[in-house]
Amino acid sequence: QALYIGDRTHEDVQFLDSLSLTYPGWKDDVRKAIDSHQRGFEIEYDRQCISERQRMFEGDRSHPRLVALDSLKLTYPGWKRDVEEVEEKHLGASFWCVDGVNADYSALLKRLERKQSQFMNGVEDMSSMNPFQRQIVETHWTYPGHEDDVKAAKQKFHVNLYYADLEICQIRQMIHDKDFGSHPALIKLGEVRQVLSYPGYKTDMERTRAYLSKNGYHWWSQNKIHEMIEGMKNKQHVYDGSNAAEVASKALAKTLDGVVSGTPTQVRRRSGPMRFLPRLSLAVPVCLRRKTTKRSEQQFGCCIVCFDAPRTHVFVPCGHMCACQSCSQKLMKKGQKCPMCTQTASMAMEVFLP
Repeated sequence: QALYIGDRTHEDVQFLDSLSLTYPGWKDDVRKAIDSHQRGFEIEYDRQCISERQRMFEGDRSHPRLVALDSLKLTYPGWKRDVEEVEEKHLGASFWCVDGVNADYSALLKRLERKQSQFMNGVEDMSSMNPFQRQIVETHWTYPGHEDDVKAAKQKFHVNLYYADLEICQIRQMIHDKDFGSHPALIKLGEVRQVLSYPGYKTDMERTRAYLSKNGYHWWSQNKIHEMIEGMKNKQHVYDGSNAAEVASKALAKTLDGVVSGTPTQVRRRSGPMRFLPRLSLAVPVCLRRKTTKRSEQQFGCCIVCFDAPRTHVFVPCGHMCACQSCSQKLMKKGQKCPMCTQTASMAMEVFLP
């Protein structure tokens, strides 16, 4: 609103207005900074980046990072392009809040030095590499795509991520070698694999391994991997419960078959002769009396609450699939407990069959 009515008294706006900019593209940079300011963001990074670009355009390379870059004696083919990339990173978000030369920027300069050494001596000097980075480069990998991973490791400059990159390479190699006993995450996958039998578990296992292979096993990925493993366990609980429900439903239907069809049922007293009871009108569940047409009834039986509708919802986290849609909604509103095990349920989730 202030900019719309011509009020440019804000500190950030006054700073941008005070600059005498001539470098190519300065108008776009100022426009982006104003846009960020209008959206309520701090533009400290934009202010420093624009100011530094103008100083570099005027020939001022007194910044410590530029001094360190200019001190390199580079002659290998493509060195100018690499220097321009380093200059852009000097202006980028990774270093704007750092006054001097930090470990990540030093890794960038060492990469250029290794290229120069290889050009001069014909051999790449890896002595300046980070230990984890060097281990990635020197290890003999055999899994598909390891060449690209090694190449990417040579180009990366974030020192704190080298260990994560090394573990990802190791996990990919273990999966390729079918070694599921040397890493905690693979051990957990191997253990849960022994108890899985539900349809589609192989696809879920492959999806979990692919996620682990891509992201590694670190603080930003551990929770997701644990959720995927627990999800497979819950699916197995549902599958086991549905099989048990199907067996019980068939047994109950067989037991009541004589009553439902009108056939006399033999009942033996504790004493006295056996006698026959006439046809009884019992409250047999509707889903057992009528012909089953829905696939959910055929596989899972009827709801254990109303004995009328088919089972369609599973309770989380216990994994029991024992209620229909209507009853599961009532149970979640009333007590939030599974009707089969009475365990507190966080949600009732509908199961869709393929």
